[in-house]
Amino acid sequence: MTQHAGAIVNHAFNPVNDMRFHKHSSTEFGGIRAISAFGGAVLALTLLAAEPSTANPLHVDGRTIVDGAGRQVILRGANVSGATKTPPFLPLTETTWFDNLEAWGFNLVRLLISWEALEPDPGFYRTRYLDAIEELVDGAADRGLYVVLDMHQDLYARPFSGDGAPTWAIPADVDWSSFEPKSIWPLNYATPEVNRCFSAFWADEDGVQSAYLDAWRQVVARVAEHPALIGYDPINEPWAGFTGARTADRDLLQPFYDRFHEEIREPIDPDAILFLEPNGWTVSGPLAPSFRPFDYENVVLNVHWYDTVPMTVGVYTPFGRWRSTLRFQRIDRWGESLGLPVWVSEFGIGFDVIGHAAYLNDQYELLDAHQFHSAQWEYEPGWAERGLWNGEDMSMLDENDEPRNLEQIVRPFARALPGRLIRSKFRRWNRRFSLRYRSNGGGEGEAEIFIAAETQYPNGFEVQISDGTWSYSADGLLRHRPAEGVFEHEIVVHR
Repeated sequence: MTQHAGAIVNHAFNPVNDMRFHKHSSTEFGGIRAISAFGGAVLALTLLAAEPSTANPLHVDGRTIVDGAGRQVILRGANVSGATKTPPFLPLTETTWFDNLEAWGFNLVRLLISWEALEPDPGFYRTRYLDAIEELVDGAADRGLYVVLDMHQDLYARPFSGDGAPTWAIPADVDWSSFEPKSIWPLNYATPEVNRCFSAFWADEDGVQSAYLDAWRQVVARVAEHPALIGYDPINEPWAGFTGARTADRDLLQPFYDRFHEEIREPIDPDAILFLEPNGWTVSGPLAPSFRPFDYENVVLNVHWYDTVPMTVGVYTPFGRWRSTLRFQRIDRWGESLGLPVWVSEFGIGFDVIGHAAYLNDQYELLDAHQFHSAQWEYEPGWAERGLWNGEDMSMLDENDEPRNLEQIVRPFARALPGRLIRSKFRRWNRRFSLRYRSNGGGEGEAEIFIAAETQYPNGFEVQISDGTWSYSADGLLRHRPAEGVFEHEIVVHR
């Protein structure tokens, strides 16, 4: 795969002229080439005959994610980006936008892709859209970022004030052209139109779920060999439809995830990690996942958490930390019951909410306390020009594409440890970071800790270690090599 350094990718996908809905009728759309259903079938057969990828640098070990050297890896990053929800459906227009994420010490991108963009007509796939996504994965790799691909959806499709599916994937008995969306967009999940769409999807009516998996197959075929690509999020915030949400994970989602594993991951990219979400009621609702233990390995429990109270009333108070604390405790129990690592792949708050800085600080402290992997929603350059999606002002960049609230977001954390993490804590009020981890005592391997010196220690910092040696480099990483014969190690960084 060709590597590109900061290449502009907006040539790869031209905007849709009407910017809302368009009935596609040919293989040419917006200047984008497509491959036919026959060509897609040939590609699928070729993939089945080819050697599967074995390139994944990370894998799941119990409730942790580890690299090839057996070091525990903590994934921290951002969703890129909400721009995927509307034409021209590109997460970024230039790979140089990844520079910020690298500078902030992140090691992960949850990269959003669009089914509507990829397959505007049944069986026709925009190869230049795939080119653009591949180029973005290259750009992330150039900056040391791992990538998880997320086929994103909200409310099934754009006609319902959401995003995701092309209009041809909406059931014929749903009159989407006259749909009147609710003023608060999540309320549209309660409409019969949206529930009908999801019920049809889970039942694979007219082969719609199979078509979705075929679209995924085109994507995985492109990126399976990429060293930065660590896994897939098969569907964002899946909704149960008319099926009861209490059993939807077991009865609807698990069979779908089984298909994804058997039909796509196993034959094409068997070492990939599957980041599997429960149904949407678990985002902020009362229900726990109803998954049975998975029959295959390399699975991460993938959850979202948004505190809807401050986002509704416009103010975050200290009482809000209690709500988040209880939620994170529940999420931890879910992961423990399934024996899986936990990735909070979406969390965040509107920057128009009073107290948003305190909210973000509390979320990151809780992520540290529970050793969760994370990706903040969201990092979206150029949102002011496009306008806010459904009024959401949640990007890490402001209307001038300047970073905001970096003191809460960019903070010390352990990126990799030659052993297992015991405790990690950073308190902004005194800028004290402490870390304790356990190794096998062999003095092997190296811990990598992002210090966030520019944001948290502009006047310098001091380091105390219990044993071994340490060094600090221009990439912002403190590296600790533990002493031989010592099994527990502590590192403290302070002003």
